[in-house]
Amino acid sequence: MADSETDQEEMEEEIDEENNGDESEISEVEEDEENDTRPSSHNTNKRSWVWGHFKYEDSLKKAKCDYCKSLICCNKGSTTGLSNHLKSKHNITKNQEKNQLTIHEVINNSEAIVYNKETFRKFLIEWIVKNDLPFTCVESEDFRSMIRLLRKDAFIPSADTIKNDIISIFDENGWTSSNNVSFLGITAHLITNEWELKSFLLDFIKLDGPHLGANIKEAFLKSLSSYNIESKIFDVTTDNASNNITFLQAVEDELSKKFI
Repeated sequence: MADSETDQEEMEEEIDEENNGDESEISEVEEDEENDTRPSSHNTNKRSWVWGHFKYEDSLKKAKCDYCKSLICCNKGSTTGLSNHLKSKHNITKNQEKNQLTIHEVINNSEAIVYNKETFRKFLIEWIVKNDLPFTCVESEDFRSMIRLLRKDAFIPSADTIKNDIISIFDENGWTSSNNVSFLGITAHLITNEWELKSFLLDFIKLDGPHLGANIKEAFLKSLSSYNIESKIFDVTTDNASNNITFLQAVEDELSKKFI
């Protein structure tokens, strides 16, 4: 009886060991399947977020980046190299991806931009001046087609209108460029014998020193003198900045001494 009980216990232990071995093997297989996030012809379940940015090249055993077309090795199914590539080369991370909006979401969430003729004209002038473009650029058929692609009824001014707008902006006005160099623009307006109003850009002067009234006066009178029109000035128009008030008073005093 004792021998029989011993044999039965040994058989039960062997069965338990076999069962435990099977469970161990099953666990290892399941663990490997969870770690293998690489898609293949047999497994198209792309569990990792990185596969939204790569395509797996089965023949090369590599992943191709959707953005730069680089081929990245997928060692043992790991996606670490792929996520590192997205982060270092394209500044894309898992958390960032969750927060990104689709283009449709961006369009739906954005506020509608209301077209305004005068605002468009203002930005058009600034674009021409800042990029040193010719006035005639607005008459280019390619330019007009591009603008009308965005808005069919957009008003595109002529080259002459752009010129007059720019002259009116710089009408006897001082301004400072982005590199802190001061300039003074002087325009003249007159009526011809045929009663036509004409406007001319007389001068565009780099000022020595800041926009002080005295500095503006010196540059202004020097320009008038070069045209020999000091005695023909009927009126001077500026904005109401304090330096322009000082400038006008100084000009009046100077011209009064010479011609009155």
